[in-house]
Amino acid sequence: MSNNEKPVESAPSTKPGEKRFEDFSVMPVPVEKRKSFISVAFPWGGLTLSVTAFLVGTILGGGLALSDGILAVIVGNYVLGIYALGLAILGQRKGLTMALLARRTFGMYGQILPSAVFAFVNVGFPGTYLALFGLLLASIFPGFSPYIGGLIFIVLAFILAALGIKGLSWLGYVAIPAILLLAIYGVSIVVGNLGGWDKFLSARPAGTLALGLGISTVISTWITGATTSADLGRFAKSAKSAAGAALFAFSCTALLEGLAFMLALGAGTGDLVVLLRNLGLVAPAIIIYFLLMWSSADVLIYMFSLAFTNIENAIIKKVKVGRFWWTTIGSAYAYGVGVIILSMGLMAGFRAWLSMLAQLIPPIGGIVLVDYYLFKGLKEDPLNIVSTKRRVNISAIIAWIMGVVSGWYPVLPVPILQNLLVAAAAYIVLEGVSKGKLQL
Repeated sequence: MSNNEKPVESAPSTKPGEKRFEDFSVMPVPVEKRKSFISVAFPWGGLTLSVTAFLVGTILGGGLALSDGILAVIVGNYVLGIYALGLAILGQRKGLTMALLARRTFGMYGQILPSAVFAFVNVGFPGTYLALFGLLLASIFPGFSPYIGGLIFIVLAFILAALGIKGLSWLGYVAIPAILLLAIYGVSIVVGNLGGWDKFLSARPAGTLALGLGISTVISTWITGATTSADLGRFAKSAKSAAGAALFAFSCTALLEGLAFMLALGAGTGDLVVLLRNLGLVAPAIIIYFLLMWSSADVLIYMFSLAFTNIENAIIKKVKVGRFWWTTIGSAYAYGVGVIILSMGLMAGFRAWLSMLAQLIPPIGGIVLVDYYLFKGLKEDPLNIVSTKRRVNISAIIAWIMGVVSGWYPVLPVPILQNLLVAAAAYIVLEGVSKGKLQL
């Protein structure tokens, strides 16, 4: 933080007195409401410790040798951590969500479409999670409705998302140690079954995968999630704490991906749930699958509520619906997605569709980063950002489109990273040439 910049001491609420569930969704987080490092780091780690992270490890384990697999995990998460760190520090310095930060970059009305895309893509993943959990329960307990299982899952995710950063922290304290301990236990079983570490270290993957593609897989999977970093980083007491929380989250992800990689390499399957079930350990199988999804789903629904509270406030200049009801709407939407997946058997297709839409998000993060770090955004007062007079920044919109389109013609080995870099470069050129005048 620069010497002439201080944390936000206070800011007016949307109504007299801060609403219980608003969680500073349309105002800077006051310095007295900032949280400890642990309270920020653990919900963040809960977001990144997901089924997706576990699946990445299994993909690597199916095609890379031990040294290459570990290298892919470390390099990929290091890149993600640096990107997340930049947005986390930005969120901490201004005390603002990603959606509010985008007001300065895209304009008060220009940020509405990026924020809506950001929200709907993120909340689509809990829909797939609840469908997966419902199917898991139905397979273990014949006759149990997957729709009921999915409903139980989304209600639990809704409760913690509604409670805000406090609720997300509670789950993180439990989920992160439990997930990692169970994964470590699974690795110990595999090593024992193989006859010891010597034989495990000499294991070879069943298939082949280029190291560059392995690194690309790690980055592509979580670069969208890393774009949300300001939403949690805004609660940190210092830039150092925000950066540490970001690095903690992606270190946890790297550890889980590494453990999943070792499972896949040593056992021929990276599905920890199947592994534990085959050993007669049904309860751990349910617990780890549930925690992997729950600790991620609640944060994603929370981010949906932040984005749409921002949109509501931008359009009508008030907060009438509020974050609690946007959390309810986001949870209902996620459950609707899950019902469609379950009733039509669209799991693979829908997840592919979500992955395609996710390419729209990283360019937003790249543009916001260069706008604040290169175009004096760090010097602007947070309250002025929230109430910006800029309506639509055409430079940002054009740069966003260019970034997305560039992904259709990949040159770099990581197309989704190319999206981000092209969008950032385009914004630098457009904003620099126009001197900030290309706007409505």
